Amino acid sequence: MSLEKIENLVEKLSCDLILADPDEPESLSSLLPILKQAHDKYRKLSLNDGAKEILRARKIIDLVLKNNTKDVNKEMGNLNDIVSGLSSSIIDLKAADQVQDSEDLNFKDSIPVDTNLNDIYDD
Repeated sequence: MSLEKIENLVEKLSCDLILADPDEPESLSSLLPILKQAHDKYRKLSLNDGAKEILRARKIIDLVLKNNTKDVNKEMGNLNDIVSGLSSSIIDLKAADQVQDSEDLNFKDSIPVDTNLNDIYDD
């Protein structure tokens, strides 16, 4: 499983969060299935920090849906911060993944410099 699936879910989460209306807390309920899917993907890739952030977002949404918060706008801001952080972490993870891929392709470590290529390719 790749980061692409998580990236797509976080992007959908971000778009749906933008469309959510703080005056209609029920509009946040559409985020719950996306959060569940994202949490599962984060856990499968052992990305525990991301999984914890997803749980934080879930708790905030639960508070808003149950009217257990005095400042819905503040909680919406907290949700935005979490989703923004998830997006940033995906960018960082993809960059680290690309660095790892380029290191895997670095042949100077796999074949000693003084090796005669004719010795490697005995035909």
